[in-house]
Amino acid sequence: MKNTFKKLLSVILCAVLLFTTASTAFAAEEARTVVDSGYCGAQGENLIWTLYSDGELVISGEGEMDWYYPQFGKFSPWYNYFDRIDVITVEEGVTSIGSKAFVGDGLTRYYKISLPESLQFVEDDMISDISVTRVPGQHLAICYAGDNNKILKIKQRAYSIKSESSEPVRELIYDNARFSWGGYKYMKVYFDGNEPEAFCDLVRDEELDFDFVAHYYSPDVKAKKLVWYRVINDKDKKIAEMNVGEYEVKEFWVNTNRSGKHYLRADVVDADGNVIVSSEKALIADVMSFGESVKLLFAEVVYVLWLFVGLPIFGAVALPVLELLNLFGYKI
Repeated sequence: MKNTFKKLLSVILCAVLLFTTASTAFAAEEARTVVDSGYCGAQGENLIWTLYSDGELVISGEGEMDWYYPQFGKFSPWYNYFDRIDVITVEEGVTSIGSKAFVGDGLTRYYKISLPESLQFVEDDMISDISVTRVPGQHLAICYAGDNNKILKIKQRAYSIKSESSEPVRELIYDNARFSWGGYKYMKVYFDGNEPEAFCDLVRDEELDFDFVAHYYSPDVKAKKLVWYRVINDKDKKIAEMNVGEYEVKEFWVNTNRSGKHYLRADVVDADGNVIVSSEKALIADVMSFGESVKLLFAEVVYVLWLFVGLPIFGAVALPVLELLNLFGYKI
């Protein structure tokens, strides 16, 4: 009787566990839905694009992608969804990225592009200059499925655009130049499909007229804000917040009137206010106290007096003494 009861209880528990697992899997699958999809291949239906509700744009199929030039009225089919795209995944089998494929209107918020090992060509201006199109500090990760040697074989194709007719016509200029990954300030390439862990670095970027810019990456938890702090005497003082992924660009000044070493740091924060990752402190100013300033001034005055008064007097006294010593046969 006891064995029968134990078997029955085990069956009930297994059934509950299976039902719970199935319900969880179904809920997770149900949470991800297709927002829109269509064709994006150079031959039409050879490539398919799919935008999911979780913000991932997936491009799949075989062969080359179509090309896009918004200035001539030819937009990518996902052009109006850039404010919803967080991640772009180009699957294995795709051999080219069309020109302007990932160029949005103004700021774009995607933070990762995964490229396949099958990629052979990248047309000019796959993405815009990140220094212009992204909130200062966001980091774009390019996760390439191949290694460093294979990426060197990817070629860039450039076209001149002719628009004599109602439809823009492009003419191939070259297709034998190695694609350059330079020029994108907040982009970094990771090989073998690897993705960086969460990080936040403060970097001087004088080209953008910013003393410091936060380079950060948050792969698992979606970042909501950058929270900036001034640190002096080991005490943090919140000085600014910056929304990320919402087209907000904010500049702020740090008051460094107080004596001591002034540092700057930033936290990457999620929607619930939890800190995802923090940067190291970056020294922005080392302000002397009044006493230290007086000591430095006194030292400078002494040096000037010695240079313009003491040294000439010393020379005037020392030279006759040396001459006198020479007369007595002492060579110095």
